[in-house]
Amino acid sequence: MNYLKHFIELIMVILIIFIFPLVWTVQKQDIALQTYVYRQTDKFVDNIQTNGYLSVAAYEGFVSKLNNTNLVYEVDIEHTQTLFEPEYLNGIFTGNVMTYSDTKYTSNVLEELYSSNIYIFDQNDYITVKVNNKTKTFGMRIVDFILKKSHTIYTEKTGKIRDLQLY
Repeated sequence: MNYLKHFIELIMVILIIFIFPLVWTVQKQDIALQTYVYRQTDKFVDNIQTNGYLSVAAYEGFVSKLNNTNLVYEVDIEHTQTLFEPEYLNGIFTGNVMTYSDTKYTSNVLEELYSSNIYIFDQNDYITVKVNNKTKTFGMRIVDFILKKSHTIYTEKTGKIRDLQLY
């Protein structure tokens, strides 16, 4: 019976001395990584908001900075425009204007970006960039194993295109 008590005490000591500090440390590293990804995404969207366009160099620079973390990310880009269409009845303007939104998603944005080396926004358009990791950090694996709790690095930033300063 005394052996069982000592065994349980040994397990408790191991948990307190090794496991808890390890979990705390890797969670702090993941928080720092989340902050880095958020800041890079924030800078990327702010640059687009200010300039009114997205260049191949800016996009690839953003992706390169994300790749410096040694993780694989999925980057989603949404470009939303508000479009106005006057309403006519028998060729006469009724005084009403229809308003609707048109959203282009990542595949359309990147296709236009790489075909013309620039993707141009109009003033008052919205850009949304979502970044989600596809691979797990060491910390994520440890927390998943010990706490049975999964988490990811996810960041989303939306901005409105301001005054245009085209290239």
